[in-house]
Amino acid sequence: MQAKKGKLIRRLSILKSLRSKLIAYMGVILVLFVGIVLLANMNYLSFFNEYDKLYEKYNALNGFYKSANRANDNVKAFLYSGSYEDYVSYESNLKEAEQLINYLKDTASDEDTRWEYIKLSRILETYTETSQKAMIQKIQNGEYSFDAYEKVMKINRILNDTIVNYFDVIIMDMNSGREKLQSQWDTQKTVIMVVLAGIFVFCTGFSLIFMRNIDKPISYLVKSVQRLSKGEYDIPKIHSGSTELNILLDSFHNMARSLGYYVKELKDKSELQKQLLQQENDNLRMRTLLRETELKALQGQMNPHFLMNTLSIISKMAYIEGAKQTTELMEATTDLLKYSLEKSSKVSDFKSEIEAVRNYFFIQEKRFGSRITFSIEIRGDIPNIKMPALVIQPIIENSVKHGVGDMVDGGFIRVKCWLENNYVNISVEDNGKGIDSETIESILLEDSLEGSKSAGIGILNVKKRLEMFFGEKGLLGIDSSTGVGTIVSIRLPLNKGLEVN
Repeated sequence: MQAKKGKLIRRLSILKSLRSKLIAYMGVILVLFVGIVLLANMNYLSFFNEYDKLYEKYNALNGFYKSANRANDNVKAFLYSGSYEDYVSYESNLKEAEQLINYLKDTASDEDTRWEYIKLSRILETYTETSQKAMIQKIQNGEYSFDAYEKVMKINRILNDTIVNYFDVIIMDMNSGREKLQSQWDTQKTVIMVVLAGIFVFCTGFSLIFMRNIDKPISYLVKSVQRLSKGEYDIPKIHSGSTELNILLDSFHNMARSLGYYVKELKDKSELQKQLLQQENDNLRMRTLLRETELKALQGQMNPHFLMNTLSIISKMAYIEGAKQTTELMEATTDLLKYSLEKSSKVSDFKSEIEAVRNYFFIQEKRFGSRITFSIEIRGDIPNIKMPALVIQPIIENSVKHGVGDMVDGGFIRVKCWLENNYVNISVEDNGKGIDSETIESILLEDSLEGSKSAGIGILNVKKRLEMFFGEKGLLGIDSSTGVGTIVSIRLPLNKGLEVN
């Protein structure tokens, strides 16, 4: 197998030389032109064969009527003389007429023409039956019946009266065949012209490709020499379709590459020194940027801590002044802000998250009074697993802002927590305005926070943080429709949220 493959590769490599390509090109052209001549000759013979068939039909119809009339003459002679020779001639002529009409039926160009020949055949059959009855009477009685003779002559006249009509039929058949032949001839001419056009396109394309394969490498060498004289040594390598030009191109490329190698070594040393200097400058600028960023971060941390300390001072002053509710509200707000600051960049746990929800509920109860009822229900003993901070509060905030916030009374927000199938399940339910299916889909399928509606930013933020923390999809779901409230479900995997000691 390998020997055959190597032999085939050697044979194909021969076609890469210019001389072999020219020989192959001339051979292909010769074969194509011989094929065109043979095709034209075959089409010519086919055309005249079909034309001969048309005239055979004409001669067959003419022979039919002649044979039928000769048979009729034989009938008349037999009825007068009773000669056996006349009877034999009658049968011979009648058989010839039957063969000719059957030929016309079999070669009819369409069903209508074939039906006309069938009718003519039936007239001949009637004539045959009538004439044979008359001749049988002659044989049996020794003399013919005048009535039988008249019937035979009448049918013969009817048969002869169809001559003009059936010659019109044969002419129409010939015209139809002639039109078909003309159509075939036109098609054949079109095929020949298309093939000739294809040969012309092939010859033109081959000539252009052949000239390009020669001109392109030579032009490349001229331009490469000009570039080399200007000090450009990195000259791309190209391949030609011929073995001779490939040898020349490879030699020139290797020469330019060797010259460029030595020049490049000198340039690389100089470039390396520049890069080292540039790297030192970049490192200096980066250290400066890091100091500025660290300073801004430290300054940014002062604002939330200042706010939390200020709220603590106000809470103590309210306590001193005897404003108990204000004190409780300020303490809950301080605890919530403290939780947000401490856990915003750290991992929280389930109990801390529930405590933050209780503080948030306390603040909202002071705000809405009896208009909205807030409740937390924890079923069973739930492990204090690790989880991202501020997961439940943003959902409750959305329920207040976009669900029950505008209700005059009867509003509620319920938080339920329970264990099921190795998941800590948390649901936030409200009886507010609800969310339509399109909005739910846009919230859950939003690819980025940018451009999201404000109602979906908090939920989408929670969804992404849950997926990133637990490494699992489908941990947040929304069940709602317009006017019936909303239930947001959260699932926390037990096997991925380690319990806090």
